[in-house]
Amino acid sequence: MAWSAKTVKNKNPFTVRNIRLISGRNSPDYSFDIENVHAEDPNRLGEMILGIWNGRITEVRKKFATTRTVVLIKGEGLETVSVFEEEALRFIPEDYYWEWNSHDNLEGYERTTDKKKFTWQPHGSQFTISTTAPDCRLKLRIRKPPKLNKNDFLAAIKFDPSWIEVVE
Repeated sequence: MAWSAKTVKNKNPFTVRNIRLISGRNSPDYSFDIENVHAEDPNRLGEMILGIWNGRITEVRKKFATTRTVVLIKGEGLETVSVFEEEALRFIPEDYYWEWNSHDNLEGYERTTDKKKFTWQPHGSQFTISTTAPDCRLKLRIRKPPKLNKNDFLAAIKFDPSWIEVVE
C-alpha cells in the first residue's frame, strides 16, 4: 500500500465539505511539448493534464496494489484538525469537459453533474483536484498545554550548565 499526504487549511475543519488538493505540477509543455497551451483545444489540453496524473498513479500501482491519499484539514492555530483518507484514482478523460476561467486557469467539470473537479494553472502548471471531505472523518481538538516554567523544566531534566561550552 502507498500513501500520499496532503494538508489543507480551513476555518472549519470539522464541517467543511468541499476542499481542493494541490496534486502536483502537470505540464503539457514538458510532457507533450506544447508551446502555447492557449492555442490548444481546452478538452484536448485537459485530457493531457489528466494523462499526466493518470500516468503517475499507474506507475505507483506497478509497485503497490493500493494507493491512498491521507488528508489533514488544519484549522486556524492548529487547535482543530480533521483527517480522512481516500483512494487515489485515475480519472477517465471522457467523463470531463474543460473551460478557461476569467483568471486564465483551465477548469475541468464532470459531464454528468457540471460540478467543477479540477483546476489547472498554466503559469505554474499546478494541478488541483476538488474532493468532498466525508462526515465520518476523524476530528480532533487540541488544547494548548499550560506554559512551562523554565526553572521547573530545567530542574525536571536535571540540567547541568556543563552541558554547554562557549567556544568563542
